[in-house]
Amino acid sequence: MDRNTSYSVEKFTSSKLATRGALHGRILLSVLVILGAADGLGQTTYTWTGGGGVGNQKWSKNNNWSGVGAPGNNSTNSFVFSGSAREFAPDNDRNNLSAALIVFATNASTNTQSYDLVGNGLRLLGGVTNLSTRGHTLSLDLVLAAPTVQFSATEGNLILAGEVSGEGSLLKAGAATLILSGSNSFSGALGVDSGVLELAALTGAAAGSVSSVAVSQGATLLLSRDDQVNDAATITLSGGTIRRGGAAGEVCGDLLVTAPSLVDFGTGAPSTLGFGTYTPETLLSVGNFLPGNILTFRQDLSGSINNPSLFSFDHGFATSWDGSTFVITAIPEPSAFITAAALIVLMSRPSRRLILRDLKRIVGLRAPMRDRLARRRE
Repeated sequence: MDRNTSYSVEKFTSSKLATRGALHGRILLSVLVILGAADGLGQTTYTWTGGGGVGNQKWSKNNNWSGVGAPGNNSTNSFVFSGSAREFAPDNDRNNLSAALIVFATNASTNTQSYDLVGNGLRLLGGVTNLSTRGHTLSLDLVLAAPTVQFSATEGNLILAGEVSGEGSLLKAGAATLILSGSNSFSGALGVDSGVLELAALTGAAAGSVSSVAVSQGATLLLSRDDQVNDAATITLSGGTIRRGGAAGEVCGDLLVTAPSLVDFGTGAPSTLGFGTYTPETLLSVGNFLPGNILTFRQDLSGSINNPSLFSFDHGFATSWDGSTFVITAIPEPSAFITAAALIVLMSRPSRRLILRDLKRIVGLRAPMRDRLARRRE
């Protein structure tokens, strides 16, 4: 690791460890350990400079890297993209290259552009960490070659635009946003430890073939397009949020809620979110549940749905059970119906006293409306 990069990472670590949680501390210490030990393990840390110039951004060019030359084919190395670069689309033209770690260094924020890594795919044995406040993109394909590969959008966002494959699990960490926009096929678990993980594949499923998705306390899984998650994937909310973006709809597997959590329908056009079986044990809140939105479960929840300690809706709802699916539909607030009924009563002059008396007895009126109607009768 070159002196500038080492100073950048160490300076960032010393200033942030005191103010960030234990998870951030572990992430940053891991960055230091892997970068610092790479040479001793027979690996090399390569720092991109883009010295090859415009049109010459190949990873195989020695002058695109600081000091140690270019990485070889069939090798495993760590890669740092820092603020000294002049070219921002590094093109991996090497074969069968593995990455122990990819780091976007703190001083990459001073560059005039964001990085976009392109070219041949990489096998990931460690993780990807963005320490800069600028967002960066990995457009090349990635293979999750470790049991768990961590993507730490610590300061700025990360975008994975290529295909993510392999049998490993993907863990999202860091306070910023990680966006999966490719049609992915990785088959491990998907975890959102902190910040936002956005699933936004134009075709296919951003969450690949994962069998489980876990969202931790304070973290958010953002569904920006339809059908991003395997229909059989178990969803675990441990104080986290599932939020719908735009008009996206989604069908998932069973829902497990281990701490008070939120299903947020967002502000886009109405749509449907569906889950499998669910045994209410703690509070599940449903936000932005406006008319036209539908929440479904593959079981009868009629015995629990009106329990405020188990469900909380920010809008009125109706329910139905057809023997296989329990449907919860958002409806307008009851007060809207009451106001409309009161106007009809006022227009029915010959019999309005009888109608008004029956209306008050059946649905009740708010005090201001009741008083106004009483004065009209007098």
